[in-house]
Amino acid sequence: MQWIEFTIKTSSDAAEVVAERLAQLGAAGIATEDPQEMATFLASDDDTAHIDPSYVEDLPDYARIRAYFAYFSEGVAWQMLDGPGVFSDIDTEAVYADGRFPKGRSSIADFHERLGEELAYIGRFLSIEPAEITYEEVDELAWRDKWKEFYRPLHLSKRLFVVPSWEEFRVPAGAKMISLDPGSAFGTGSHETTQVCAEAMDAFMTPGATVLDLGTGSGILAIGAAMLGARSVKAIDISEHAVGVCRENVAKNGVADKITCEVGELRDDTGTYDLITANLIAEILVKLAPEFAAHLNKLGLLICSGIVTSKKDMVLKAFRKEGFKLFHEEEKNDWHVVVFSH
Repeated sequence: MQWIEFTIKTSSDAAEVVAERLAQLGAAGIATEDPQEMATFLASDDDTAHIDPSYVEDLPDYARIRAYFAYFSEGVAWQMLDGPGVFSDIDTEAVYADGRFPKGRSSIADFHERLGEELAYIGRFLSIEPAEITYEEVDELAWRDKWKEFYRPLHLSKRLFVVPSWEEFRVPAGAKMISLDPGSAFGTGSHETTQVCAEAMDAFMTPGATVLDLGTGSGILAIGAAMLGARSVKAIDISEHAVGVCRENVAKNGVADKITCEVGELRDDTGTYDLITANLIAEILVKLAPEFAAHLNKLGLLICSGIVTSKKDMVLKAFRKEGFKLFHEEEKNDWHVVVFSH
């Protein structure tokens, strides 16, 4: 399989909106380098991210976003929406059924033009300079080396660090290190959705808990749960490739005796759990809300992440309708995690 790496240079103010739009368009992975955001981390007391100051100094004065789309003989695979700026018409049924690769196909040139239209639309509301879009093809064999360019050690939660498998890094006493090779399943832990989910899991999971990690990706949350003392963890994803990468990472971290990795959906599972983590998009969380209660043990907790501020009320309404109660809520850079009891 080939991949197309689209690199968008834009302002720090527009970076989050651009990244969200790329996700809506079906990007299989997104990496953002925003020097302004990193400088803010370094200047604050928040140590949830490990950032080398020299790395930040070498970055340009604009944000750089890399988005990866699968490329087949029929063209670039993407989620086809009606037009620039349309956020509400995403086909969540198709995304949930087909995994990371949507059904739409376009030539590279046509899709490059579409991204330009999207960027111009965002430019009506925010500064987008330097507003440059470039692309290059990346084959499957070069994928992991390409990802190494911007994947660095991360302080994921109070007790968890994520470290690339090729890096040497010593974690503080009492902390746990997840050694990770994201492969092409992505999920490095760098995005706020994973961080806030991990922080909630670290805070609220009790030792000996049974855990379900729905949409496991590269397995970060599942491995983290095992390292934090879960008795057993089931990691589920609809992507066979993601589950394969998850199994590799589980074995690499020596927790294969605690974690089962399976291809499937929530409706396929018959187990019940003390803790469920679901780092998905808001539309899919809403769709699955009626199914979660049957999988949660009495006094159990459900951690939902991947929720932008504009979709939070929609998620809360859907889960309250199913009898869930809000136990905890946290926000980081407009991404929310909500923890429910039932």
